[in-house]
Amino acid sequence: MTRSNERTATTEAEIRREMERRAAELWGESEAHNAHESVVSAAANVWRLANHLPDFEEEPGFYF
Repeated sequence: MTRSNERTATTEAEIRREMERRAAELWGESEAHNAHESVVSAAANVWRLANHLPDFEEEPGFYF
């Protein structure tokens, strides 16, 4: 099965830096610093999702 997009050229560190920059821009340096752990976690999740997309044939599943 083919993958829709196995890898992105953007690194996890680049995503994190951009998210940190935007956080500082939107909330100020102090609040961005307070949100650092959340930003790092979110950046890791974005990178992981961008690099492990499902097969074209795979339907999304939503499980609660």
